[in-house]
Amino acid sequence: MKIKNISGMISFLDSHARFFLVLTLILLLSGGIFLYQSQEKAMHREVEKKLTVIARLKSDQITDWRRDNLKDAGLFSAFLRLSVPRFLADPSEENRKDNLFRFRSIADQHDYDDIILVSLEGKELLSLSGTLDAHKGYLPVLETVLGERKSVFLDLHREPKDPSIHSTVVAPLFEDEGPESPAIGALVLITDITRFLSPLIQSWPTAEKTAETLLVRSDNDHVLFLNDLRYQADAALNLRIPLTRKDAVSVMAALGKQGYVDGKDYRGMDVSAVILPIPDSPWFMIAKIDRKEAFSEWHFRSLLLVLLIIGLTLLIGAVGLVIRQREKKVEFQKLYQSESVLRQALESHSTTLKAIGDAVISTDAKGFVTLMNPVAESLTGRQQDESLGKPLEEVFCIINAETRERVDNPVERVLRDGLTVGLANHTILVSKDGKEYRISDSAAAIKDSDGRLIGVVLVFRDISHEIETEEKLSQAQKMESIGTLAGGIAHDFNNILFPIIGHTELLMDDCPKESPFRDSLDQIYSGAMRARDLVQQILTFSRQGKSELKMIKIQPIIKEAMKLIRSTIPATIAIRQDIRPDCGVIIGDPTQIHQIIMNLATNAFHAMEETGGELTVTLKEAELGAYDLIDPDMAPGSYACLTVADTGKGMSRDIIDRMFEPFFTTKVQGKGTGLGLSVVHGIIKHMNGAVQVYSDPGRGTQIHVYLPVIRKAAEPPEALIQEPIPGGTERILLVDDEEDIIAMEKQVLERLGYRVESHANPIEALEAFRNGSHRFDLVICDLAMPGLPGNKLAGELMKIRPGIPILLCTGFSETISETTIESIGIRSILLKPVITRVLAKEIREVLDNSYSIGHKKKAVLK
Repeated sequence: MKIKNISGMISFLDSHARFFLVLTLILLLSGGIFLYQSQEKAMHREVEKKLTVIARLKSDQITDWRRDNLKDAGLFSAFLRLSVPRFLADPSEENRKDNLFRFRSIADQHDYDDIILVSLEGKELLSLSGTLDAHKGYLPVLETVLGERKSVFLDLHREPKDPSIHSTVVAPLFEDEGPESPAIGALVLITDITRFLSPLIQSWPTAEKTAETLLVRSDNDHVLFLNDLRYQADAALNLRIPLTRKDAVSVMAALGKQGYVDGKDYRGMDVSAVILPIPDSPWFMIAKIDRKEAFSEWHFRSLLLVLLIIGLTLLIGAVGLVIRQREKKVEFQKLYQSESVLRQALESHSTTLKAIGDAVISTDAKGFVTLMNPVAESLTGRQQDESLGKPLEEVFCIINAETRERVDNPVERVLRDGLTVGLANHTILVSKDGKEYRISDSAAAIKDSDGRLIGVVLVFRDISHEIETEEKLSQAQKMESIGTLAGGIAHDFNNILFPIIGHTELLMDDCPKESPFRDSLDQIYSGAMRARDLVQQILTFSRQGKSELKMIKIQPIIKEAMKLIRSTIPATIAIRQDIRPDCGVIIGDPTQIHQIIMNLATNAFHAMEETGGELTVTLKEAELGAYDLIDPDMAPGSYACLTVADTGKGMSRDIIDRMFEPFFTTKVQGKGTGLGLSVVHGIIKHMNGAVQVYSDPGRGTQIHVYLPVIRKAAEPPEALIQEPIPGGTERILLVDDEEDIIAMEKQVLERLGYRVESHANPIEALEAFRNGSHRFDLVICDLAMPGLPGNKLAGELMKIRPGIPILLCTGFSETISETTIESIGIRSILLKPVITRVLAKEIREVLDNSYSIGHKKKAVLK
């Protein structure tokens, strides 16, 4: 039946071939005319668009240049506010050189050729070039500048003594910053237009031979050209065209016409042009090109269009000849048989593939879907009926898990190379409803008995759970490594800090309060204590220490942190603060608050590092109701709202969703670890607070930190009355393998009145104790010492003299606990670095308790 239908169709085409050919030629001709006209209009639009873009670009650049010159001129009054009055009062050589130095600084930074200081009467007092009375063009506007107290931009001009073309800005100078401050003179800023304006106008971004830009203005009944021209030298301020030449594009500009025009240029050539006025100036920007050059491509396209119509006509004739050829009956029979065999093979394949537990999709040799099993339907979200015959990329949408970019279709690679292809585990399948699955897949070729490729089979499975399990395991291992590293850092760093703090305290005791060194010592001591607290924060983050929460006002902490930030970031980033003093008290850790500010401010700096910008830090109290809460763990009430904002490059939604994950970072290698914001988030949650982020790409970022305010709590005391530091006369055996710590600690103890025998070797200390244990009232020893650790040394000492008071010091250790030291007989344990007051109090308490009946053993970490 199908063969008869095809034969009838061929007979029909044979009898009507001439009619279809004529009809096709008519359609081709009509379509060619329509295409010709549309191409002509499109070319006009293209020329207009190109000229408009260039004219707009240069107009905007000139406008910005004029505006920047006026703005900069207004700022110079503040820069010269002190030096100019000194020169006017005392025109000595020193004051003259000082002002010329400042003039040179301004000129070098802003590309001025000369700067002239003018008195209120218009007398030139000082010139950067050393030449006075060479420029007089500013005199007509001097009274306006001084009277209206604003800078004025003069039109381009030449001076009789200086034939080059200049742009001049006249700026008033005032006695002080007040709005009513009297003027003391004016500053004349002169620029040769060859520095910026002329190159800007004469440049053209593309390779057209006749294209150029013109800068013109009205001059009575003429149009005056302000720049040199491509085809006429020395035209700037010399070439004029009368307004009667209304076909000239420059005259059209002077008469108020704007936008796209056709007309003549100064050579009399036919040109297409775009006219734009320069805002706040009498100037007009004209971008023009010879019409012959502008539309040369259109003429070429027209020729191609004619050739295309001829080619299509010949093609139609060839198609007519092909249509007239009759297919033989045997070929139809072979085709039918082939289709039957293929249909049976597909049925067999379909049954087999549907039984497989993995997802399976097969395609034909062109990459169109021919089969999907139920698992593939579930993962892709598409049914087989709706997917058959569609290209695979419409059904099987995969992206890279790291870059979120589309991954190449594996079937296309198999069809191209004929090899089995497998994708990496970081491939994501995006289903029809938007769900994402991490998959592992492979694609292989399907070949017939002759080895010809007739299709591709794609097998894949969901490995999301496996990936998630691996990531959790990796994260746990990373956190375990951080904990181990934190302990090592704490031990070594505390040993370094101990002598720094001890020696600083000794110097502070010896240095009178009125000494000029006292402030520096206070700063050293404060910095060392901050470092001690930061070590504790490292231990807290690694779950090996506890933070101390107390009532605090965070305003001083923010201000201190911003001083540190200001000294570490470049001047291209401005810092603005709005710290409200009425913001209430919170429960928190000062060191953790400092850490939050430093992390957020550092991230803001990195966002603006290349472009500069403004960093804004604000603190205010906010009242949050039930509908205002941003975290389910928050309760309605008053919150201290700390905001850190920047004007940097901003973040996408995907980055915001992941920014508080540990080890997630968008910075290049070496710029960050991805831990900072995760630590900040953990601190804020620990304080029962919340964090909120607003950001858009290219529009900066705002991070709001909310911490609950304690309404009914009393204000934290400003300072506590210091009790006297207790001392004594007992004899102490001091053991520590660090020579610096031994020397400092011995000096501190002797200053407190104690008699001290020190040893850097624990073996030597044990021998000294064995030879005269009755000579010592107390033993202070370090825990981590080579050869004989402090806990083992304490055990040996207790064997020689049971009950000897022992005080153990350590930078950090996980092996020592309260139970351990009680079993050994150690009376107390102190965490380095130990300040003098704590050490003295603990020594006195251990000694006094040892004199009483029934000693109480305890662990003290201070």
